[in-house]
Amino acid sequence: MMWAYRVIVLGALAAGFAATTTRVDGQSAATETADAVRGEWEADVDGVRHIFVLKVSDAVVSGVYCAVDCSDPSRLEFVDRGVLTRDGVRFEILEIDSGVQSRTDVVGRLAGDRLLLTLTPPTNRSTEPKALSLRRDPRKPVPANVDELFARRGIESGPLVISESSTPYRAPGPNEPLTAAALEGLWLWGKGPDKQYFIFRRAGERILGVVCGPCDNPYTFGFLDNAAIDGDTFTFDINHQDSGIGIEYGPYVNHATATLSHHELHLRTVQHNGPRTIEGDLVLIGPIRMTPR
Repeated sequence: MMWAYRVIVLGALAAGFAATTTRVDGQSAATETADAVRGEWEADVDGVRHIFVLKVSDAVVSGVYCAVDCSDPSRLEFVDRGVLTRDGVRFEILEIDSGVQSRTDVVGRLAGDRLLLTLTPPTNRSTEPKALSLRRDPRKPVPANVDELFARRGIESGPLVISESSTPYRAPGPNEPLTAAALEGLWLWGKGPDKQYFIFRRAGERILGVVCGPCDNPYTFGFLDNAAIDGDTFTFDINHQDSGIGIEYGPYVNHATATLSHHELHLRTVQHNGPRTIEGDLVLIGPIRMTPR
């Protein structure tokens, strides 16, 4: 009887170990899939560049999609209702045209260094591609190492502040009450080829968007989400999935807080990369209204 008892105990321990190993292996596989899917992708088809920026949070996938001219707000569409699968991803492309929403079903399969998409657009978008072979852009910038930045500036404690506006900033007037309609459209910062394009669009009750510049390289994109309006204050997140200052610590979010006065949207941002904190300050001009397609 004692021998039988030991067999039962050992069998239970072995089963528990196998279950734990299976869970760990499953978690490891899910992490590998998430890391392989997240970030910036592109495909060139018949002279048209298609860009996807995919955010992976747990197993949920969201992001943006654009083609032709990604600095044009009317071209911006959203990756919605997305989930990871065993070999890739499944999501919908949400298009908003004059307030009317339509959706394209998308299934993606990882194949080496490619993400192969099969698209099923609605009947009124039958001219759109049915398949896209996405790749990573070879122009991935080498980000500044955040610890080296702190060391060069002699910062041992406290945040690194990067200000692109006058210090202290003086608004042209009092803060204005905000609405989604007042924010929707294109906002600009800077000039020349590195000019930054901030685009906000209403997606039902949500405000979603993107920042890019230049807007032909997906590695210079950031997906904007978690937007909220509280009186005269607008908050949102700028997502960095696999590029940006401090990415050596992993994906991160730049939290933005903004106020509006006479077409100046004053942004204050804060991001946390490991033990480091970076704060930013800049002023956008806008909005430039969208022209419906």
